Formats: sequence, C-alpha cells, structure tokens
Amino acid sequence: MILVACATAFTQMVLVPPAALIAERFGRRIPMLVGAAGVAVCVVPAFALLETGNALLVGVGFPPTAPC
Repeated sequence: MILVACATAFTQMVLVPPAALIAERFGRRIPMLVGAAGVAVCVVPAFALLETGNALLVGVGFPPTAPC
C-alpha cells in the first residue's frame, strides 16, 4: 500500500508543474474541463478492472491509467 502512495506522490510531483504552466497559459477553465473529461473516460476501464477481482490484472492495468 505504501508503494502505491509513493507512486501517486511521485506522479503528482512530476505532473503538477506542467499542469500549472498549461493553466497559466490558457486559464483555469480549459485544463479543468480537459481533466474532467479525461477522468470520465478513464473511470470506465478502471471500474471494469476492479470488477474482474483478479489482483494481477488490476496491478498491471492500473499504472497506465494513473495519469488519468
């Protein structure tokens, strides 16, 4: 569990500065709408992986959806 928390923190550390630059360039509304749309697209496969109940499949499938 601590590994997941560390991976999440690292991903945020890497992605927050570019997101801030994009928000400064285009304003807050457009990046927020794009992010919300990305989450809406990624939530369906994430829940489908969880419903399988297969830990290996979830472990392999979730890292690609982490930026979502």
